[in-house]
Amino acid sequence: IMALNELSLWAVFVIGCLLPGFGEELYWRGFLSRGLIRRYGIVLGTLFASFLFGAIHVFPVQAFGAFLIGIVMQVVFLTTRSLPAAMLLHTLNNLLAFSLVRYAEVEIPGVSDLVSEEVVHTPWPLLVSGLAATASLLAALHRSRARWQVPGGEHWAPAGPRADRQPARVKPE
Repeated sequence: IMALNELSLWAVFVIGCLLPGFGEELYWRGFLSRGLIRRYGIVLGTLFASFLFGAIHVFPVQAFGAFLIGIVMQVVFLTTRSLPAAMLLHTLNNLLAFSLVRYAEVEIPGVSDLVSEEVVHTPWPLLVSGLAATASLLAALHRSRARWQVPGGEHWAPAGPRADRQPARVKPE
């Protein structure tokens, strides 16, 4: 495998950011999580799909981070009802990770070639700014979420949490 610094920027963007952002989200959010949510409910389905998403990332630190970002991407998908929104977030997350490895020389397990045997931790300013950006994104998504109205003007809410389509009598606002 070529080292990250040996690949062109376009190759890193396409292979490491764009393809996983599109392909993984198409499978995880577009297919698997919808079935898990339909079968186990929104909370357990989201946690199970996110756990599996983290598990495919193999390295423990990277797997835990992927589990957390999987939850965030699932919330984005369910809130916006938009698969491209989750794809964009995934692509941007990978772009940030590869940029940190390449330009800030931050070691990220599973992404960078670990030269030392030390445990690698995310620098605290990066962690705090990432959490603040995530909280801001979730707040913006909550404010702009899709809401459904029945013909009489009332807001429609399903009897239980669902990720499938709305009834035919409901129109988006």
